[in-house]
Amino acid sequence: MKEEFYPYIDHAAAQRNIPVAIWVGTADPYFSLELVHATRDAINGRGLHADVFEMKGHDHDYYSVAGDLNPKIWEFLKATSLFAQPEWESYKRR
Repeated sequence: MKEEFYPYIDHAAAQRNIPVAIWVGTADPYFSLELVHATRDAINGRGLHADVFEMKGHDHDYYSVAGDLNPKIWEFLKATSLFAQPEWESYKRR
């Protein structure tokens, strides 16, 4: 995420403790590894936890890796839990 969106991380850290996993292709034309690592570091630096999983040589095409990726995503989700029931909140655009 771009740095201008980091205040949303602060809001999430103050309200919830949601673990984050980011899967990214090392050849993704839309999200560079530098940007993804900066996002991870911004999340981790605000008291939340984020992991990055790099898919070597992969681009942005989710559908070509969905069969392999979906079980990994579900394993991540099953291994984590929230400290309270989820609640919906609308965010205002700045």
